[in-house]
Amino acid sequence: MDPRFKKIASTVMCHSLKIQPGEKVMISAVDDGDKLAEALVEEAYACGAVPFVSLEQTTIRRAILRGATAEQLELMAKPSVVLMDEMDCHVTISAPYNSCEFCLISQEKQTMYTKYCKSLISRAKSKLRWVSLTYPNHGMAQNAGMSLSEFSDYYFDLMTMDYDKLEKASLPMALRMRAADQVRIVAPGTDLTVSLKGFTALIAAGEHNLPDGEIASTPDRCSVNGTISFNVPSMHNGFLFTDVRLTFKDGKVVEASANDTERFLKEISLDEGCRYIGEFSMGTSPYVQRVVHETLFDEKMGGSMHMALGACYNFPGRDNGNRSSIHWDLIQSHRPEHGGGEVWIDGELVRKDGIYLPEDLRVLNPDVYFAQD
Repeated sequence: MDPRFKKIASTVMCHSLKIQPGEKVMISAVDDGDKLAEALVEEAYACGAVPFVSLEQTTIRRAILRGATAEQLELMAKPSVVLMDEMDCHVTISAPYNSCEFCLISQEKQTMYTKYCKSLISRAKSKLRWVSLTYPNHGMAQNAGMSLSEFSDYYFDLMTMDYDKLEKASLPMALRMRAADQVRIVAPGTDLTVSLKGFTALIAAGEHNLPDGEIASTPDRCSVNGTISFNVPSMHNGFLFTDVRLTFKDGKVVEASANDTERFLKEISLDEGCRYIGEFSMGTSPYVQRVVHETLFDEKMGGSMHMALGACYNFPGRDNGNRSSIHWDLIQSHRPEHGGGEVWIDGELVRKDGIYLPEDLRVLNPDVYFAQD
């Protein structure tokens, strides 16, 4: 086993979960994730915790979904929900062999899975301390346009970065967002306003995601107005959506288009909450400077922002009342190579083309951030 996995396992158990002796932790791994699961089991025992493991293969899920019924999927979820009720913590490791494994599964079947199986498990684990991460495999490397060796090195650099340093550097921007009323995003094909008034902004520095690096907030549910074009592709239910463009009125998506508009509209028609925003966040990681077509990485990219269609997080200060069976992060990069963009907070231009302008925020710019090493 690569010794770097032990360092990741230590970060997960000690930094992300802050696990205590005697606590129960569920480790759920998909496909190649079993390799990292082994290191996590060993670290859990070393911390005096009690690990449980759930392994899933996407090829088996695909076979099940082809002929699945709603009743079958709901029943399948029950053992996981019962077991999750006994846990204190939950670790999810996503490492599918093929990100397009479900591309030929009908949207109806995938929607059924989301509604009757995935959402039940998500509700159960929402009561726990949790963290989500990935494992570097050939599929992820191919999606990123990198060799496995190159991608693995990139992965380990991100996973083992100094998250305490990132948290400190993110504080000034988090304070701006906590005090903000109106935020305006201006970019090619984009002029969007949201209100963050009454909601907090949390610094994400390795507690719930690895890799990490964002300042996450929630908009007033009915405050989102205008149009936004997302320039980072989004893999969702086995299909790569590109050129997603949304128009909002009083918080609700009233117009939408994408490379497959019909398919996109079906994805956001599962319930009323799908067409409202549950998250509004800024990517802050100076280490993430390229698109690798993996949301967990891309949404952390320095100089980016993202919004999530669907459910909000029920953290204190983050609950805007939007309930949905989906939480779909869509990303817009403001880096010059992606067309640039601006972030305005209460009339002040705070970021242009991915670079922070006010003196107190410049610590998040890569040249300043890395000069402090």
